Amino acid sequence: MTTHIQNLLDSINNNTMDIINISDIINLNDEQLSLIYNSIKRNNSIYKIINNNLLNDNIIDIIIEILQNNDNIIYLCLDDCIQRTIKIDKLLNYLQTNTSINNLELTNNSFDNIPIQIFEIPNIVSINLCNSSFNNINDVNKISQSLQILNLKNIKFTYPNNKLSFFNTSLKNNSLITFELSDTSIYRLDDYFLLNEAFANNSTLTILDLSGNINKFDYNNNQIEDLIYDIIQHNKTLTDLKLVNNYFMHSIKLFNVLQHNTTLTKLDISKNCYNNIIFENNIHNDTLINLNISYNYITSEEFIINLLNIFTSLETLDISNNRIISVDGLCNILNNNHTLTSLNITRDNTDYESRIVNLLKHNTTLTDLKSNFITTSYEQLNALFKQRMIKNDDEIIYRQSM
Repeated sequence: MTTHIQNLLDSINNNTMDIINISDIINLNDEQLSLIYNSIKRNNSIYKIINNNLLNDNIIDIIIEILQNNDNIIYLCLDDCIQRTIKIDKLLNYLQTNTSINNLELTNNSFDNIPIQIFEIPNIVSINLCNSSFNNINDVNKISQSLQILNLKNIKFTYPNNKLSFFNTSLKNNSLITFELSDTSIYRLDDYFLLNEAFANNSTLTILDLSGNINKFDYNNNQIEDLIYDIIQHNKTLTDLKLVNNYFMHSIKLFNVLQHNTTLTKLDISKNCYNNIIFENNIHNDTLINLNISYNYITSEEFIINLLNIFTSLETLDISNNRIISVDGLCNILNNNHTLTSLNITRDNTDYESRIVNLLKHNTTLTDLKSNFITTSYEQLNALFKQRMIKNDDEIIYRQSM
């Protein structure tokens, strides 16, 4: 028996192995594989199978045999191993009877048709098809009621005839909690507006990522932006929304609809085209806790001051890499702010570091500050934090951006 095989068996028998990589056993003969299978039967630490080899009948048989011998394995990862010419029907059919797998990754693969059988795996909780491509989509009529997480980031369709129908069907599933739809160009499809109805009618979704779906050259950019804002206004369950890199610019519309939303606690609108606006006096929101508006075109500190006045429950604010010239007014309002604990104001210009040091002398809640202070201010901050730690017996973290 080789050292490699003995080490494998020892790891399995001693329950020190938690992930089994098919690459470690792919070249074993039948007798050696039998030893591995027998050890796996007694193992209670392995929870995941990984395969990055080109999927063939031999590997499919090995995966199925492992799963049949151990019902503690809940995670199957098949990354970059499926090509359009490869048939995986045997594995898909087996998974229809498997009750232990609840996480399935089919990332970076190339399919002829979307493998609709995966949506009917009995106890499936999470499906990840990120970066995969498909020629066609068969109608998905049934989705397991256990499915909670669906990742379709950057998926590609050669013939997107049923693409919208597929997304709508996914949203109709009344157990889906997290939906990753970034970089899928969904708003370039005919009848894309029907997707909003599906979002509005969904009653379970809490985390949604629609980043990177709009190009700055799209002729209907403004209309799409309004439709996405409608989701914020009418959906009653979303708590975490990412709209990164969509070339959005109508921030007044966004903040107007946010006052009607009572569920959203985390919003990421970084890498868009928002600039300075004058807010309406009656805008108010007391549910948003985390806001990321970094990498936009904001120059006025008044915009940020208004944000803090409007979102009275904010605990985390990222305004880094904008073009804010002065922070005097921001320091003044933060001296009286009692909710914000994390602030990122990193930018190229370091003219206002002494103001921030002065701010920290009066603010009592900030524990996480990111900026690009010069050394003198960094030393001042360290001294200040030491005083706070002695006085309040709390650990206060300062992170200097390089």
